[in-house]
Amino acid sequence: MEILNEADVELADALTGLSRAVSDGVEYRIRSWLAEVLDLTNPGWQEDEVIVNWVKEQGLVKASEMLLNRHLA
Repeated sequence: MEILNEADVELADALTGLSRAVSDGVEYRIRSWLAEVLDLTNPGWQEDEVIVNWVKEQGLVKASEMLLNRHLA
């Protein structure tokens, strides 16, 4: 991930937190960090049925892993 501005720093911090939460396997931490990443990458995602349904269908861990792969690949 290339860090060019403050928004990139915030996203990098959130992705790091999400990665650690997934590694630890603590569901409430995964949920919290996943929400943080989605807030930064998709503002208003809570009202977007497509994103909400995608998270539900994938599950917290898989959705998190997919976001991590997308942003850190």
